[in-house]
Amino acid sequence: MTRRKRPAPPDRPFPNSNSYAQSNATSSKQVSFWEVHTYVLPDPEWYGQWPTVGTPEWVALDDDDPLKLVSLYDAARHWAFRLETCQEARCEASHDVSAAEDWPAIANEIRGRREAYIPRTDAS
Repeated sequence: MTRRKRPAPPDRPFPNSNSYAQSNATSSKQVSFWEVHTYVLPDPEWYGQWPTVGTPEWVALDDDDPLKLVSLYDAARHWAFRLETCQEARCEASHDVSAAEDWPAIANEIRGRREAYIPRTDAS
């Protein structure tokens, strides 16, 4: 299998990995599917049908074929949807866990047990 030439990178440079890591450490991790959707495929009907990214049909497309890039954008859109729904599910689960018990009372009960210290013994 011959390796195909990759398309040229975009005109804007990718951020320096150090500066990106520093800014990313304090930035929000919330993903918005709708923002990605409206950015990548503002009018999907214009492109008609395109193959799913990674399938043999997609691999067979010429690297300059716009449908190959549209397929990648569509995959990004699906990934953003997956991330957003997983974030929502984790948020709902955390609310369910929070409401499941009286956590301050449990913490006080655990603190009260600390005085019942059992020293370790050697297993010889």
